[in-house]
Amino acid sequence: EGATSESLSGVETVVAAPILNGPGEVIGALYGERHRSVRAAQGPLGMLEARLVELLARIVAGGLARVEE
Repeated sequence: EGATSESLSGVETVVAAPILNGPGEVIGALYGERHRSVRAAQGPLGMLEARLVELLARIVAGGLARVEE
């Protein structure tokens, strides 16, 4: 197996959601990552957290659309 990239060192999970403009074109992305934790109770990224990132991306897209008006 290859060497792990230093930029991903300690990263357990990543999630990304596209930021779309009015016609549905991708104009950016919202990205989040979860690092390995010493807290054993913290499990893998769940559906709720993934949906939250998607919701935040939609909120950003809506704000950008208002600014462009």
